[in-house]
Amino acid sequence: MSHTYTYARIKVAATFFAILFINLLNAASPLKPVRLTCEYIKNPLGIDTKKPRLSWLLESKERDQIQTGYELIVSNNPGDIQKGKGNIWQTGKIISNQNIQVEYAGSELKSFTKYYWRIRVFDKNNEPSEWSEINSFETAMLNSTDWKANWINDGSKFPEHDEDYYKDDQMPLLRKEFSANKKITVDQAK
Repeated sequence: MSHTYTYARIKVAATFFAILFINLLNAASPLKPVRLTCEYIKNPLGIDTKKPRLSWLLESKERDQIQTGYELIVSNNPGDIQKGKGNIWQTGKIISNQNIQVEYAGSELKSFTKYYWRIRVFDKNNEPSEWSEINSFETAMLNSTDWKANWINDGSKFPEHDEDYYKDDQMPLLRKEFSANKKITVDQAK
């Protein structure tokens, strides 16, 4: 084996370990937010609170890690949230170890809207984690004015007492006539 060949192998090994060491130095925090929930549910549909509570668990491969801060972003646009932008709420770095029941404090939420959110946390060395996976929550009716409906009935007077609901025929057949402006087609399932 020649000295040139041995020197080349040592040079390759040294380069490999140097790159590995630099990557370890530049790596994100070992602390990671996982199992995100909104109102105790993963990706809930139809939440009816204007200030939902967000929570997450922490995972780390290192011992004695703690959360010293967090940053939350919320957006109604999935493209923005992937880019790390929250057009509805962007907390910036919050110095806190709280990771349960963090109350939403962004722009007013709208009824019947899907929102996307993610978080990153800061470890004991103040290093930020990677952004969490994208989660979502969808609002239901948040205001009584969102509800627009009329009671469907047959025009009869409502019974005055509960027991009167069961007299006579309290389940009338309701129907409405209409004119179709287009040809009606029947979709026959095969």
